[in-house]
Amino acid sequence: MATYSNIGIKLITTGDESGTWGDTTNTNFSDILDEAIAGAVTYNIASDADVTLTVSDGSSSDARHAVIRFTSTTLSATRTVTFAPDALQKTWLVINSTTGGQSLTFKQGSAGATVTVPNGESAIIYSDGAGATNGAITKALDSFTNTKLSTKSLLLLGASSGYVAISPAAAAGSTTYTLPSADGTIGQLLSTNGSGVLSWASGASGDVAGPASSTDEALVRFDGTTGKLLQNSNATLTDNGALSLEQGAVINESGANSDTRIEGDTDANLFFVDASADYVGIGKNNPTSKLDVDGTIKDSAGNVRAIPQSGSAKTTSYTLATGDVGEFIEIGSGGSITIPDTTFSAGDAISLFNNTTGDITVTCTITTAYIAGADSDVASVTLATRGVATILFISGTVCVISGNVS
Repeated sequence: MATYSNIGIKLITTGDESGTWGDTTNTNFSDILDEAIAGAVTYNIASDADVTLTVSDGSSSDARHAVIRFTSTTLSATRTVTFAPDALQKTWLVINSTTGGQSLTFKQGSAGATVTVPNGESAIIYSDGAGATNGAITKALDSFTNTKLSTKSLLLLGASSGYVAISPAAAAGSTTYTLPSADGTIGQLLSTNGSGVLSWASGASGDVAGPASSTDEALVRFDGTTGKLLQNSNATLTDNGALSLEQGAVINESGANSDTRIEGDTDANLFFVDASADYVGIGKNNPTSKLDVDGTIKDSAGNVRAIPQSGSAKTTSYTLATGDVGEFIEIGSGGSITIPDTTFSAGDAISLFNNTTGDITVTCTITTAYIAGADSDVASVTLATRGVATILFISGTVCVISGNVS
């Protein structure tokens, strides 16, 4: 009498299968072993009911295949798939691709352990063949603890077709990521703490969009209408930190008590604004007036508070000009001075220095000329030897002369 192995291979003994042992052997290897080791089949649950899959002895059967994808008519509840016979010991990859969103429960014995696979998921399971009562189905991976799965790509199969693959970089390094223990909320993103521990974090709200093209080094600005559209600006910031503004700048428009400081190459307080006092310091960070300067101030005529000389010494007759304002005129041997009319403005001042051994004459062709402290118009004055005089213009036609004059 023929006997069969656990997966239904016919075991031929001496004297059996005379004339047919070749066919039996082919069935054992080409059908039964092939199905058990590498076979894949789709099994359709044709009615909305539980089913039993049996590994038949000596012939092909769906239950023997290594991979079984389950499809179905629309299921209304979880359905049970029983593997038989109850002494069968075997491993399967089962895929629940049924219609209706229901789970499949896999069992062997009437009271043995079962495995439930949700719709759209798959599992590696095995039966222990413990009999009609205690035969159990176990999810294979549940029996392993702290096991690492080494693969170059993680392939997630779709419920009915297709897949999603997750692959590391070619030179992946050695990084372990620990996922959060629970799901995040809507809009949250996975964030790392820098040590591989991932957690849910809230991203920035709103949406930001930029132009199709942009100017190199241009600073971005928000559109004033939507507040979410980034635009080019005429302000630029180079890679080495040079800032360029086309239309000027307003600093501290809100009037906050916030000081402003500009450094020079060697002066840390080249320009300093003391916001609390409303003072400006040049070369110092503790100004005590509206403009407080530590250093020399110059204008086009020279140092402020220093009176520069207007040209060289005058050794011939010389008529004062507006270019002499704020400067002093040196008068040398043979020189004389004329003060013209309607040339200067109120507040203009010119100094004279007689650098000779004798007196010189200053002719006043201006409409009115006074000697300081006197109330009479003079046509000319005498500037004493080595004497200094200052001419202050009250208007274009009136001046006052003070100093070593008579």
